[in-house]
Amino acid sequence: MREPGTLNHCPFSLKQLKRCDIFVLDRTSIFYLRNCHQCNLHAGPVSAAIYIENCTDCDISVSCHRLRVYNSKRLKIYCHTSLDPNIDKCEDV
Repeated sequence: MREPGTLNHCPFSLKQLKRCDIFVLDRTSIFYLRNCHQCNLHAGPVSAAIYIENCTDCDISVSCHRLRVYNSKRLKIYCHTSLDPNIDKCEDV
């Protein structure tokens, strides 16, 4: 868990996690989630984009300007975005 005031609008990245509950409670500029499996993510607000790549069986709740999801499977995504999400090469999202 990242507490409010610890990220200070900096980019933030998580990768190669399995069966984790992730809470990012601070503002970030860009957020990357890569190669994560069976995780629960709660993040936001993100002032630019959230990039999700190569993830499977995750529940994701986010607030961001833009959401991009690539090469992922079986995701449940709950999002508030300013722009339409981009979802490419994914299954069951």
